[in-house]
Amino acid sequence: MTKNPDAIDTRWRDLLDDALQCRKSFLDKAKEAEKYYRCELNKEKNAHLHLMWSDTQILIPTLLSRVPKPEIRRKRNISDPVGVLSCIINEQVVYNQVDGWSFPSELRHAVLNYIYAGLGQLWCQYYPTFDEQGLITFEKITPEFVSFQDFLLEPVRRWEECTWVGRRLLITPKVAKERGWEVDYDATSKGEKGDKYSQKRDRACVWEIWSRDTRERLFMQESGRILEKGEFPFQVEGDFPCPKPLFGTYTPSDIYPIPDREYVKEQQAEIDALTQGGFSLMQVLGVKGAYNASVSQLADIVTFKGNKLVPVRDWEGLQETGGLKSAVEFFPMEEITKTLNNTLEARERVKADYREITGMADIIRGNSSPYETASAQQEKSNFAVLRIADRQKDVQRFIADTYRIVADMAFDLFSDETIASIVDADIVQHPNFAEALQLLRDDKSRGYILEIESEATLAINMSKERAETTEFTNAVGQFLGQVLPIARDMPESAQVLGEILKNIFRKYSGGRKQELAIEGSVEAFMQSLQQKAQQPPPPDPAMMKAQNDMQLGQMKLQQQAQESQAKMAIKNNDLY
Repeated sequence: MTKNPDAIDTRWRDLLDDALQCRKSFLDKAKEAEKYYRCELNKEKNAHLHLMWSDTQILIPTLLSRVPKPEIRRKRNISDPVGVLSCIINEQVVYNQVDGWSFPSELRHAVLNYIYAGLGQLWCQYYPTFDEQGLITFEKITPEFVSFQDFLLEPVRRWEECTWVGRRLLITPKVAKERGWEVDYDATSKGEKGDKYSQKRDRACVWEIWSRDTRERLFMQESGRILEKGEFPFQVEGDFPCPKPLFGTYTPSDIYPIPDREYVKEQQAEIDALTQGGFSLMQVLGVKGAYNASVSQLADIVTFKGNKLVPVRDWEGLQETGGLKSAVEFFPMEEITKTLNNTLEARERVKADYREITGMADIIRGNSSPYETASAQQEKSNFAVLRIADRQKDVQRFIADTYRIVADMAFDLFSDETIASIVDADIVQHPNFAEALQLLRDDKSRGYILEIESEATLAINMSKERAETTEFTNAVGQFLGQVLPIARDMPESAQVLGEILKNIFRKYSGGRKQELAIEGSVEAFMQSLQQKAQQPPPPDPAMMKAQNDMQLGQMKLQQQAQESQAKMAIKNNDLY
């Protein structure tokens, strides 16, 4: 890294200025959506119906109910002990980096920005810890949340065309001094007037830019002053330390998305106006009227809470004038009540339009009619799932891309000692550990052998996982019960049966984690069967019984012959 405290790069100054101007339309819409979500818009109105907040609270667990564990598997489904071991090492390293209190919070912030602003992003940062001698004692990779206000894209049409990205950093004097930067603390980000964070005098706005074309990272201010410049400190797939962002509604002609609020802004304004009108009418409702001033005690009848009898001094005079009915006249509320009911009915119609646009079906909101059939509710639920499935897949893609970047950074930056301290001891002691680690450090081999996916991010998929575990257990049990007799009778089939058993373990996520141990067990099982195949077959029990019967018969015949000879000898002796 080179430091240029006085260098002005006019090219990057112009590129940055152009990108900020192109982002302004999106930024204004996203900020307005955020203010409405935070109840900071239209504060002069007393009543709002916060459907946006309600829908957001529903979408967050729908898109991300839990942080998924990294699941790593090989692209080639073959017998490869080193590849299996490399998958286990990779998975444990990535899980170690994202396991903790920080990542779930950062990921939730990104998904929240994605829902109401239309853009969510994480940025993977490498943090080493040094001792007094300057040696690394601890290494950590942390995916950090980047607000939609702090993320900058090259003004192109699609993400695939983007050659540089940037994020805004608010640098304190302490950090600037540690890095040797001479920054301007009076400069605020262009287009950020009114941003209470960027205008703090103890914060300097610095942009960190990653350029794919020049393969350089630079830190600069919007004046064009280059604070630091150098080559990429590590190599990752895609070149950027951030995944493809979570984009809301977008078109192939503009890389910046459109916040969802833009599509329901008119309906939301109507709902708020009707809510405010209903609130004003409800303020008018109440017991209002006039009474005969000569009977002043009548005021206590209306204003007193609870049961009470009010004494009247001139009771006879009150009766002569028609009693209480003639002494008190109440203001008619029928027209106000009718207007209030009409206002609430009109609001329900606009709410129906709002839900039709957003696709928030009643079944998702937990609000269904008791007269709806089960098939009608299921159809409504299926439609809602279709509307939300694309976003769910995008969130899962976003998490998987983040895990890939963490893995690339870890095996490009971490020392062997750091990796050995992360993974399990039995994995480190495995004879193929060094070979598997070298495979992971080889970018080409890692991209060819390994594939990273994320587990289900939805709570509803927990039952699916339990069903998969049960299915896996039953499949292995049924297979062993069927093939063991075959293997005993036909040992020459051991190789084929062993490969089939390995494929069963590779198919299920739970089985892949035990594949390393199964690999050796299956090999030993197949060898034992093959050894038995080389041995002569055991004798047939029926044949053995026949041979035994034959031997017994021969022994009896011999015994009978000997007895006959003995008798003949005795007879001959008697004759002589």
